[in-house]
Amino acid sequence: MASARSILLAVAGATFSVLGVNAQDVPFTYNGAFEGATASSTDFNSGGTIRVSGHSVTVPKNLQIQFPAAWVGFKDFAGGSAAFDEYEVEVTGNIVGGTPIAAQISIAQYLLAGATGFVDTVSFDGRIKIKGGPTIRINDPNAVYSAGYTAQPFFTADDANPSITAFSGFPMCVPRKADDPLCPQSNRPTLTGGSKQGNFPAPDPLVMAPIVPGDYLEYSGIQVDGEIVVYNMVVSNVQITTTGVPTYIRMEDAIIGVFSSNGDQETAQIRFIGVTSDGAANVNPIKVYAMDVDPCTGKITDREVAATSMIAGSARNKFDYRVKATQTQEYTREYRIVAGTGTRKTKNGILAGQYVMPVSEWIQAEATTPGLAPFANNYRSFPTLTKGLGYDDKNNLWGPLSPFPQSGVTVSDPTKCPPPATEEPPATGGGTTGGGTTGGGTTGGGATTPPATTNDLVTMPTFTWISSGGGTLTISCRSSSTDSKVAMKLSYINRNGATNGATMTAGANGVWNFNARSIKQPTSVTCTSGLGGKVTRTS
Repeated sequence: MASARSILLAVAGATFSVLGVNAQDVPFTYNGAFEGATASSTDFNSGGTIRVSGHSVTVPKNLQIQFPAAWVGFKDFAGGSAAFDEYEVEVTGNIVGGTPIAAQISIAQYLLAGATGFVDTVSFDGRIKIKGGPTIRINDPNAVYSAGYTAQPFFTADDANPSITAFSGFPMCVPRKADDPLCPQSNRPTLTGGSKQGNFPAPDPLVMAPIVPGDYLEYSGIQVDGEIVVYNMVVSNVQITTTGVPTYIRMEDAIIGVFSSNGDQETAQIRFIGVTSDGAANVNPIKVYAMDVDPCTGKITDREVAATSMIAGSARNKFDYRVKATQTQEYTREYRIVAGTGTRKTKNGILAGQYVMPVSEWIQAEATTPGLAPFANNYRSFPTLTKGLGYDDKNNLWGPLSPFPQSGVTVSDPTKCPPPATEEPPATGGGTTGGGTTGGGTTGGGATTPPATTNDLVTMPTFTWISSGGGTLTISCRSSSTDSKVAMKLSYINRNGATNGATMTAGANGVWNFNARSIKQPTSVTCTSGLGGKVTRTS
């Protein structure tokens, strides 16, 4: 679930112009009551004005607002903004030349709202009665977790990366009927002592488990017509585990500290925090990939930025990656977290073994010396802001923020992008799409949804080299696609130089294998799929 500081990132295009430098920019953060929004035109990417707690802020063209589980263009938001009276909004940006210009916006009914309670009853129509409390239901427009609910499209649960789960991240559901094959009662066995709650292996790890009376829920949602419509839920007294593939991941936070080289500022840590459904050693390393977006086509390329492991001895199978940036780097608005065991499509259509997570909190560098003038918020390091997200599914090209919320920043020119392709490629498994609507709290958005990428996701669960046999290299790579067009190839670098295009042997479930002798120890190994996916590991 996105935090209160989850942001709006806007988009850009492809060749460059430089904005003029005015007087020193002044940062701002306005967090308070939403008082209205007005679009400046009927264009799909129109900017306008938003009002929050007495402040009027210029919203640049191309800005998208982040809801807890969706990106929404400002024009569409402003058109329905009357429905958000008394909601809370956070707007961050810079005052440029005396004008406050937004760069990031998030909205929720209450930014830190949440509740807990025991389940009393569960109904086939999707309603869950909380003991001594309200009736809740999952905001589930695609009927993935329940019978479905479509009345609140901006506040949806994420059905590509499960946001309705057991503590372990194992997806959970509300049965649509007594013998629902996609939400079977057989996946909630009675444990020792007669309880349904506790720690147990999934009877069928490829299908969801039903929510039942006695489950303890932690949930977030909005109040609608006397009910709570939920977009995030964890059943915290149920720990459903798995072994091997699939491994489910539940993300708690993706926090990015934005680097500054200014000696009078301190850079916050970068943190990726989550849990898995399998505590075995081969779940490690858990890889973190920045999802870089082509500014014209919207095609996503995974760029490995971190590798981490579960905390030794953790009963929760928790991982907590922390690092403080020491140099300028490029940030993106979503990151893909992938288990070492690879991925697999489930009966519910979920690509298990990965989680696409929008950044839940951006922390700008903070001043370390009191009394100095405030330093501007830095948005120049975000290619998703300055280079763009490409065409959406209506062939609308989302260009750079205009006016840009920071002086002296090089931005791209969307008119340099070629026309969109006449046919869109099919979407990859797991709901990954080109404009960041890749799950993890970023589904929906209508015309703001750029086209799907053709890239498959490639992981490398096995990478070993032993000195016997003149040096024996064993590699297995897994593609999220089982299409023969994957035709995985292996490249490696060692003291003898680079070897490219070695053939790998196809196995089951998208796995490709390589084993050969008389190979000197490699310093890096890369698997490349014919569908465009790629993964590299270093020794």
